[in-house]
Order: sequence, then structure tokens, then C-alpha cells
Amino acid sequence: MAKYKSKSKGKTKKEPVKTSNNSGAKRNIVSVLLFTLSILFFLAAIIEGSAGWTSIHNFVLGLFGFFGYVVPILMGVIAVYLALDRLEGKTLVRIIELSVLLLLVSTFVHIIGIAGNPDVDTYFKAFATSYSAGYTSTGVFGALLGYPVFLLLGNPGAWIVTALLIFATVMLM
Repeated sequence: MAKYKSKSKGKTKKEPVKTSNNSGAKRNIVSVLLFTLSILFFLAAIIEGSAGWTSIHNFVLGLFGFFGYVVPILMGVIAVYLALDRLEGKTLVRIIELSVLLLLVSTFVHIIGIAGNPDVDTYFKAFATSYSAGYTSTGVFGALLGYPVFLLLGNPGAWIVTALLIFATVMLM
């Protein structure tokens, strides 16, 4: 049998290429900022204050209405799951489902609120009215879908369809 000579003179170990994996650091920064924002939104919702703080208070309640107390809690939960690197799979699906449920309930309450209000005759008036109503409404968040659904389906139809969507969302959770 013939022997073959190897042409390699010496094997050197290749060092793995070091890449800067900052995804964990970025995730932590985002989670801390989101959690801080959730605390700010929650405190702004419950404390009216004065001067610039009142503007922040009115903004949060104008945006989310009485759901301004719930949305910061959901944001805080998302921030914690993000920090623990558990924002995937079933957890992510649950958070999306809760967000959709919150939007649908907000839509439903908005529809009930505008059903007898003849002053709300345009999409932008619905936003303005909801924003200025603060914690007594669902804010702009509720008007986002509430007013178009109300225009499309009318008074009883909008209630029925939105209620059925809420039921389906809860049953699928």
C-alpha cells in the first residue's frame, strides 16, 4: 500500500470570531425604559398635579381614558417579561390577546358612550370629544375603532358585533 503525504505543515486552531452580541443589553435597556414609562403613565393617570404634570395627566387620560389605569400595568408586565427574556411563544400570544381584548372593550365602551351623542359626527370630532372627556371616556384609544364601527353598523349592530368579538377573544384565550 502506498502512503500519501499530507501537504499541510501544521494545523492551527482557528479562533472563533468574536461578535458583539448586544441583544441582551439592548433588551434590558428597552425593558427598563418601558417599565419606567409604565410607572410614569400610571402615576400621571392617578395624580392630577399642577403645571406641566397636569398636561401629562390630561395626555394619558385623553389617550386611554379610564383605561389609562390599565394600560400602564400591561406595559409593566410586558417590560418584566422582556427583561426576563420570556417574551416569546405563549407569553407573547397572551400579551397580544390581552391587548386586543383591551382594544375591543375600549371600542365597546366608546360605542355605548357615543350612541346618543349627536355632536359627534366626524372621525376627528370623535377623537377630540374622547380626548377631552378624559377618564370619563375611553379616550382616543377607544375612538380608534369605536367610531368607525359605530358608523358602519349603527347603534345595535355595533354593540352586537363588538360584544361577539369580545366573547370570541375571551374564549380563544
